Amino acid sequence: MGKLYRNFANFLQFSIIILGTILFVAAHPETARLLAIKVSEKSEVTFKKIDGSLLYGLRLYGLNYKNSVEIEKVTLSYSISSIFSTYPTIDLVALQGLKIYPKRFEKIKNKKRRDKELSLPPLAINHIEIEDGEIYAKPHVGFDISAKNSLLRFSGFSIKKIYAIIATKYAKASLSGSLEGMRLNAAAEISPAPKYLKKALKKVKNLPQSYPVKLKLDRNCLSISTSLKNALILKDQNVTVSDTLLRAEYLFEDRYLKTKASYRISNQLFESDIDQSAIVTPFGAYAVKINGRVLRSGLQLPFKSFYIDSAGDRSVFMADTYAGPYRLSLYSTDYKSYALNLHAKPHRVDYIKTLPQIISKQSIEADANATLRLIPKFAVEGVATFEGNFSSMRNYFEATKKTLLLRSTVKPKKARGGIWAALPEPFVSDIAAFIYISKEKKVANLISTKASLTLFEERGSLSGWADIGSLSLEAKGSITPDGKADIDFEGRIESLNELMRDLNITTEQKVDAAIESKFHLSLGESLSLTYLTKIPWYFVQSDSQHIYYGLDSTLQGSLKKSIVTIDSYDIGFQDRRFKQKRASVIEVDDNLTVNIEKLAILDTLTARGSYNIKKRSGSFTLKGKRAHYKGPEGSLEADVKIDASLSPEKIDAEGEIFIRDALITYKPKRDFKVEDEDIVIIQDIKEPSRTKKALNIHIYSKKPLIYKIPEVTAHFIPDITLWKESEKPIEILGMVKIVDGSIDAADKHFTILPSEIYFGGSNPINPYLDLHIGYEYDFYKFSIYVSHTLAKPLLLFSSEPPMSQNDIMSYILFGAPADEAFGASAEPGGSIATLLLGIGLKNAIGSATGIKFDTLNILSSQDGGFGIEIGKRIGKRLRILYRNDTVSSFIIQYRASRSIRIDIDVKDTGQGVNILYIKDFGKLKK
Repeated sequence: MGKLYRNFANFLQFSIIILGTILFVAAHPETARLLAIKVSEKSEVTFKKIDGSLLYGLRLYGLNYKNSVEIEKVTLSYSISSIFSTYPTIDLVALQGLKIYPKRFEKIKNKKRRDKELSLPPLAINHIEIEDGEIYAKPHVGFDISAKNSLLRFSGFSIKKIYAIIATKYAKASLSGSLEGMRLNAAAEISPAPKYLKKALKKVKNLPQSYPVKLKLDRNCLSISTSLKNALILKDQNVTVSDTLLRAEYLFEDRYLKTKASYRISNQLFESDIDQSAIVTPFGAYAVKINGRVLRSGLQLPFKSFYIDSAGDRSVFMADTYAGPYRLSLYSTDYKSYALNLHAKPHRVDYIKTLPQIISKQSIEADANATLRLIPKFAVEGVATFEGNFSSMRNYFEATKKTLLLRSTVKPKKARGGIWAALPEPFVSDIAAFIYISKEKKVANLISTKASLTLFEERGSLSGWADIGSLSLEAKGSITPDGKADIDFEGRIESLNELMRDLNITTEQKVDAAIESKFHLSLGESLSLTYLTKIPWYFVQSDSQHIYYGLDSTLQGSLKKSIVTIDSYDIGFQDRRFKQKRASVIEVDDNLTVNIEKLAILDTLTARGSYNIKKRSGSFTLKGKRAHYKGPEGSLEADVKIDASLSPEKIDAEGEIFIRDALITYKPKRDFKVEDEDIVIIQDIKEPSRTKKALNIHIYSKKPLIYKIPEVTAHFIPDITLWKESEKPIEILGMVKIVDGSIDAADKHFTILPSEIYFGGSNPINPYLDLHIGYEYDFYKFSIYVSHTLAKPLLLFSSEPPMSQNDIMSYILFGAPADEAFGASAEPGGSIATLLLGIGLKNAIGSATGIKFDTLNILSSQDGGFGIEIGKRIGKRLRILYRNDTVSSFIIQYRASRSIRIDIDVKDTGQGVNILYIKDFGKLKK
């Protein structure tokens, strides 16, 4: 550009010298022509035509300077007086059709001819106009220039005000400024050509129609700077670039370009401020430095700033990127292949919040070396290693545009921890993985000692299987290129207990089950999963005396997004079946809160509420009208409304159950029986729960309910409350009113007359009795009154006509008065009567309950009360007695030998151990 200015200045000076010489010689037009020809021969400037005179001004046509500069018309306007003044001035210099060919200047030899140059005073030009100027370069440039108050010296131009319009096929610019001593200061407005602006708008949104530019130019440097007010949006990447400042400098003598830029780049996940600088030399060498500051990141990053330092030339490229603990290096000698090295210093990855703590709490070091080839075909291959506290991992990978191959080996270290600490010993082994991906086929395989996984996908068809301990899983389906999938899964667990043992899962209860499941996964715009689960059998043993089991249970429903729907279920439980066809809806949100929108129970009961898994707290409501239940215990219809809340510290439940109708057929069963005398049962003792529990459930009815078993029929109306205060045992408050009923035992029929049972909240539960039982025999009417408590009942007898207590009991048991039945004294304390009464009660109770006792004795006391003693022999040496007279007690008798017996007596008031020596002296001789 400086050379162009010098050539143009020499050419203009030459033209003015010609005109000045002609004015001194003659004012005749022919004189001007002859003079111009003479001058052009020395300056190598030619022209086709000249008119005007040296006195009034000239017009030259077809000027040419060594085929590098062509001008269709040059117009010089001046006043002859101003030309010959001490400060020569030209009014107008107008150039029309100026054409410049920059490449032709390179062929012109730069000859030094200072000895022949003329020394003239400065020349002032009031107005310079260039119309239809063109520069034939790449790109082609057209321009119009208007300059006022110009001063021409041999050292250069000075222009107080210059205005120019420059146009190329890419853009158009308008420029205004000043030129002082070949130093140009200007402000420009650049507008891209509509054709290219339209193309750019397809990829970049918010592009302005024009750009303000500050321009500085001198003999040494060209400086351009601009700023963009609009935030630019890259549509394909959805990236926004804002607060953009650009500055570029080109040094003519050193011939290199320097640029500086600052901008903010952001998208939905990331926002960063960037400062960037670059240097480019004419030999192709360059250096680029980038400083970035992370302002916002949806990704979890271990750094807040990063730095990139790169350099290269036409054959060599190298770059280093530093970001927190990471360093990435690239090196190339041909721009066709690159050597890559990634190193991560030992650091914890706890910045990734979604990782499990067993991984995030570890310190990990990584190193990767790879070769990247761009030509002739893209390919990358290398090795990556990871070192953690408890594991090491080595990966070999190969990738092209069409394929990916990955082979990995994970080895546990001697120090157990991390994921290995949670696994049982069989799972702590090397894990080998193989992954191959191509356009037509995808293969994945994972193998360890106790688990394996294999997946195949070929042209959209998917199949695979997995084994984890006793869990087996198979999959078949299809996947489309756009990511849609339809896959069927079949899973089977032969033994849930074995699987839990393999996975190192322990529970306080013994749990086992067989599970068969079928799933159908549909993946399109959203995820949809349908399932059918069958449980052929299951059991849960909470302690040595409680086992819960079920057979042939099924559960089916669907999962869409985060909503789980249970369409129906059929669950077996303790010879009972619970079937449901009403849909249940459960949703799990991002905070691990389980929202039960509707959980169907029985026919009308519905549970609603929420439970947060992290906090282990929630609240629920169980509500329903006319809910029906039918099972081995009987049938029931009730209205239920119960509210409950639970947390690790407290559990509260409150509500009511209104029983509309019920038929109870439950009969207590003896579930546990020991025949072998060598077996000793130790009762499970559990640590009391520290959770504070509160309970307030009101159970009542307005009409008599029915209790019916083969020996007993009764109509009763309950009105009780299950009550529990925090850190106190559960209590029952209220009463049960017995309307009527009957008892059939030992071929006898007893009538239950209106009675009550009162619950006062004692623990253990020990209600007060107010029972009235009637019995008729041979026109005799007997009444049995049971009062006091269930643990210590008092029995009173009356009859019509009146009888003694012994006669009443004798009539009830044997159908005759005591003296006739026993043939002995009928006194209340009679040993024969008492013994036979005990035998009768023993047979009656055994007939009614099915419980067989070895002994049952009726104990009489001095105050007229009665007690009971029940005995059961377990084996040859062990016998258990229960005695209830004044106090309740258990006696365990163990015969150590023929002569020694050990009695362990457990009473409400204390315990005792007696060692008895028993000797039979009946056989001794007198």
